[in-house]
Amino acid sequence: MAGIATGRWVTALGLIAVLGLGIRLAYTFVHGDNLGELGIDAGYYHNGANLLADGKWFVSPVGLFDFYGVGQAASHPPAYQVVLGAVSALGMRSVLFHQFWSCVLGTGAVVLIGLTGRKIAGPRVGLIAAGIAAITPSFWVNDALLMSESLVLVVVALVLLLAYRYRHRPSVGAAAGLGVATGVSVLTRAELVLLVPLLVIPLLLLTDREDWRRGLRRLATSAVAALLVVSPWVAYTLHRFDEPVTISTGLGQTLLAANCPQTYFGPEIGYWAVDCVLSPKKPIHAVGDESVQEGAYRRRGIDYATSHAGRVPFVVYARVGRTFGFYAPIDQLRVDERDNRRELPVSIAGLATFYLLAGLSIAGFVLLRRRCVPVFPLVAPIAAVLIAVALTYGQTRFRVPADVSLALFAAVALDAVMDRLVRRPEPRTRSTSHRVRADARVRRRPAGRRRPRQAADDRRG
Repeated sequence: MAGIATGRWVTALGLIAVLGLGIRLAYTFVHGDNLGELGIDAGYYHNGANLLADGKWFVSPVGLFDFYGVGQAASHPPAYQVVLGAVSALGMRSVLFHQFWSCVLGTGAVVLIGLTGRKIAGPRVGLIAAGIAAITPSFWVNDALLMSESLVLVVVALVLLLAYRYRHRPSVGAAAGLGVATGVSVLTRAELVLLVPLLVIPLLLLTDREDWRRGLRRLATSAVAALLVVSPWVAYTLHRFDEPVTISTGLGQTLLAANCPQTYFGPEIGYWAVDCVLSPKKPIHAVGDESVQEGAYRRRGIDYATSHAGRVPFVVYARVGRTFGFYAPIDQLRVDERDNRRELPVSIAGLATFYLLAGLSIAGFVLLRRRCVPVFPLVAPIAAVLIAVALTYGQTRFRVPADVSLALFAAVALDAVMDRLVRRPEPRTRSTSHRVRADARVRRRPAGRRRPRQAADDRRG
């Protein structure tokens, strides 16, 4: 019976994945495959992937953007570019092929989220979570836009799945697997390195509280596994630039674009402004390679934030609010349409579903706490997003790692609602209720107590 149940569950998950793939492909056809309709980052990933296939490893897409220049490039971590490059190497080099491959990645995330939900709270929670990931706009919109968030969904879901598997069955192999997944996540988005202190270290140490030496050994195993994944890229990048570079050179540009007059004052507080990077005064982008430019950008951005320290708290509030929809939400959706080519109706639908999932997630969090299920692995991606956007700038797509956790929390809440509806007692008829009450009165009468008429007959006898 267990095998039959498992087979049915796998079939149901497969059907949900097919639904998710269909939605993603349909939106891709509607959105189109014109590179001019894609954002800056999308063009970087697409052209960089084709250059990889041509044997030109991680060089700037020549002539695409003014501030990237020509030469060695590490503006973004390499994982998503490598994934697209593998498709380009097979001859599928067009924007449309890259979009289709991103749709496949998004569908893989649906499956992993379903498996994670099942591991956390049971089969039905897994199917509900997969369904949420299949149909929610914030999960599929980035596939057609060629954003690295397609791969971010996969790696975050994989990290959570392996974290809960380790929680259920701790072992050296499980710790190593978690380390590998964490290393891949760092190579996908640099800020996901925050999962190490927020998730991996607490999980490995707290799971083996009875034997802290064993916990430390497994933590060391996980760290070595993560380093084995990350170190080839770090070693390759360290010798390519004038200044040392580990994961990427994007931090400097980000800090300067997020800490300037346009983002501290005016209508786009908490966002970023490319004009600040391309300022005609002291044009950094024209001097040195990317590592030299990154250092100059970073220093200028930090200097501006330091000199306007009194403004920083409100700017941080706006950054987080833009990401989580409580500061100028409609304005942020219009900015997403302008900069990332996200259609406004799709963004509005995504914001509405986000509000719904956020509300359900509170209930899901409480339910898991009552069931004594560890929730800090699910909280870790949300905390990582909060920290990252507070230090840089706010944007809707930066919320994607948190969306994975919200979908899982919400699935737990919806499962509880369905469970209550299914187990609700059926109403009884009047005759049945009357008979039940009469039987209850008979059962409650003391065994040694006689009726008054019977007592009188006994006395007369």
